[in-house]
Amino acid sequence: MKKIYFVAIFIAYFLTISITKSQDLDWTTPLATGTGNETVALLAGSILLDGVEVTDTEATVGVFYINSGGDYICGGCIDLDDDGVCDGLGQDYVDGGNIAIPAWGEDSGEDNGFEVGETMNFFLHLNGIDYPSSSITFMNGDTEFLANDMTVISQINFSEAQEELEPCSCVDGTEGDVVATFCILPTGYQYCTDPTSDNYCNVESFSMVLNAEEFCIYGAIEGCTCPLADNYNSEANVDNGSCFVSEGCDDPLATNDYLNDLCPGIDFQIETNNCMIPGCTCTVALNYDESATENDGSCVSMDDICTDPTALNFTEGCEDTALIAGAVESCESGACVLEDIVWDFDITDANMTVQVGADVVLINGQSPPTGSLLGAFYENNNGEYACGGYLEWTGDQLAIAVWAAEAGEDNGFQPGEEINWFLYINNQTFVANNITMNSSPPFTSTFVSNGFGQLLSANYECDALEGVWGCTDPAAYNYNPDADLNDGSCYTLSWEVTPTDCNMTVLINQPEIDALSISLNGGAIPEGSVVGIFYENELGQLVCAGTSEPWLNTSTAVPAWGAEAGTAVDL
Repeated sequence: MKKIYFVAIFIAYFLTISITKSQDLDWTTPLATGTGNETVALLAGSILLDGVEVTDTEATVGVFYINSGGDYICGGCIDLDDDGVCDGLGQDYVDGGNIAIPAWGEDSGEDNGFEVGETMNFFLHLNGIDYPSSSITFMNGDTEFLANDMTVISQINFSEAQEELEPCSCVDGTEGDVVATFCILPTGYQYCTDPTSDNYCNVESFSMVLNAEEFCIYGAIEGCTCPLADNYNSEANVDNGSCFVSEGCDDPLATNDYLNDLCPGIDFQIETNNCMIPGCTCTVALNYDESATENDGSCVSMDDICTDPTALNFTEGCEDTALIAGAVESCESGACVLEDIVWDFDITDANMTVQVGADVVLINGQSPPTGSLLGAFYENNNGEYACGGYLEWTGDQLAIAVWAAEAGEDNGFQPGEEINWFLYINNQTFVANNITMNSSPPFTSTFVSNGFGQLLSANYECDALEGVWGCTDPAAYNYNPDADLNDGSCYTLSWEVTPTDCNMTVLINQPEIDALSISLNGGAIPEGSVVGIFYENELGQLVCAGTSEPWLNTSTAVPAWGAEAGTAVDL
């Protein structure tokens, strides 16, 4: 089974309310602490001011913590010459080099650095003005301080602090409605009254905030926050509207409108819309609804139609239709299972060859079980179906000999006679719902002695099919003892290995072997055995990707070979 590891890039936004560009921060280089520091790497070209790259060598970048007195204190800054004063970016950075800032941690009982988990606040000092960061793109790490760790920033943008928010508005641009002393925010919205949070809203002057809940977010991670979505991000705490599902429905009239019910307020992108809309699906009904996808039993018709799904002439979509104004049921009897059908045929003096593709015959939407019989039947002089030839279904294409009647005999097909295709499964004979024969030369759709036919499709739909699908071969690795309908999935486990251009080495150590952490049925693995590593291919079959040397109950290693570019190997 393939495991894919993703390198995630997180975008963190720090929108500040009370900081202004004239606050005059103290940019003295902090002393090293015994706790150590976190290295904050700034990649070349990563420092922006209002979206424009900073190239002034006198510009200084620093990271600040908030001390016990509520003041911003420098916890680390660029210091190129260790003179005790933060230096500017320097020519090396401007010429394309990377730089690093040591963010120092707080010693126990002191107030001289960052606490574990404390938010690192970034500022840019340029031309006597201090600019707070407005957005940061992390290639590694985040804003939470951790000593002896490393954070890598691919882009950091600084800007002047925002102006004071209007009442009942939020830093992300959301604006609520003001009614008397109430602030009404969107339903399900999460807000915070802390100006340093990422979801701050100016609601302090109101007696009550309606619809929303207070939930402060610090160090926002954007992503899809709905667990139902295909791209759900369990680490995200701010939904960014990126949620999508491969199949779903957003129609409030549908019976399967579950997305909005379970994830209210979150927008979805739906790749395949499969809304189930109840209504009348009978095309000849008086109240036919072309938008309906499932019949709700409301159809009413004044025409003679067949509403029995098991009949040969069933009117599609018209089950449970009420017939009025003298309309009557007009069904042709014909169950999907035929009784007393004999599958013997005579080999006569002529035949017609009919080609059948490997994927043109379906029973309830899937290929027939291996070992089924597909046969051509004619109607004899007694009005009974008689077999004119068949072959066993193998899952591959077939060429079936359909035999002609001999002169004066009733033992085969007559010229121009229609061919009826029956399917034999588990002692049951099934009649097709629809058949398509190729009528383009050199093929003919009816019987021609010494001619050629081609079956393009044969669909059998029948709830009466009895049995369990699966692998019926006891010698197969995936044998299912309960199965009696062979679905062609049987396979044997192969220990052959194909070395590729890369591998992963899996160690098996002696302590785990001695402790029987690696064992066979709780006991020691017999010497001479082989341990293998298997992956699951696109057919759901296990394929060997590596084997050990003969087992000696000592430490060993197994190479797990990886997929080469463009191959179907899936490890």
